[in-house]
Amino acid sequence: MSLSDERNPYRQTAEKRFYFAKLPENFFEDKKIKYLMTQQQGDGLVVLYLKILCKSLRNNGALYFDGMLDSIEEEIALEVGADAAGIKDAVKILKQAQLISESQDGENRCITIPRIDDILTSETDAARRKRNQRARERAETETTLDPGANPFRPEM
Repeated sequence: MSLSDERNPYRQTAEKRFYFAKLPENFFEDKKIKYLMTQQQGDGLVVLYLKILCKSLRNNGALYFDGMLDSIEEEIALEVGADAAGIKDAVKILKQAQLISESQDGENRCITIPRIDDILTSETDAARRKRNQRARERAETETTLDPGANPFRPEM
């Protein structure tokens, strides 16, 4: 039996990676989001933007389309589970607000999220477990400290 055998418990497996969109505390105060909210069905536009954002996280802020449907808007509707009829106007408004842009990546057309580096973060499963462990340890340490004692001043 070799080390590459799938039944080998010591074999390295692909690490899970979790992706996050970091929204600022004042997300709804942003001028672009306020613009969306002034439009007809503005709350739906914000939700559509967030869906596009979430769907694009694994691809560094891009949604790629293969030309399966007649238009890129129809494929967005299929991808995010929205009604295709209203997506065309919604995509136009999102582009107008500069929240998404359409580009060509080689032979693939795609929708991209500008400034994705400010929004996207990720961590591995191991990093998540370690972060949670440190939080538990901090919580345990805080509960074991005497609430009246000053930890920075030695007792005399």
